[in-house]
Amino acid sequence: MRLLLATSGLVIIAIDPTEPNRHVELTYSVLAVYVLYSAVVYAYSLRGRDSAAAVFMATHWIDVGWYTVLVALSSGTSSMFFFGYLFAALVAAFRFGLAAGLRVTIVSAALFATVGYAAAEPNQPFELNRYVLRPTYLLVLGYLMAAFGHFEI
Repeated sequence: MRLLLATSGLVIIAIDPTEPNRHVELTYSVLAVYVLYSAVVYAYSLRGRDSAAAVFMATHWIDVGWYTVLVALSSGTSSMFFFGYLFAALVAAFRFGLAAGLRVTIVSAALFATVGYAAAEPNQPFELNRYVLRPTYLLVLGYLMAAFGHFEI
């Protein structure tokens, strides 16, 4: 799924000329490296669960890092890469349960709000609704996914 999401993101920004709206070449480059990283993780996972166990312990945190960089480089609080945080929270919840899912959710919401604010264009009006609403959605959906992941485990 990571590889599918990364590849889809690259295809979407290639098709949609409005996204990203700044640091375009750097965003493409970072996303291309994320696609390669995702392919390596996928290939490693095909080797078997035992050999990939150490890798799987941290991939959701690495994804949070990748998506934070992509949000910072692209459109800040308007970035389409915001949804990647939900993927990381879902992975943590279904792999490690409620506490892990909540940790990833809270850190992701804080990073998104901080980076979104820092990456805001100085000549653009500050969009309080996106600054508050998206982290709130992330917290609510992350909590629900964490709770559901906990019950599934």
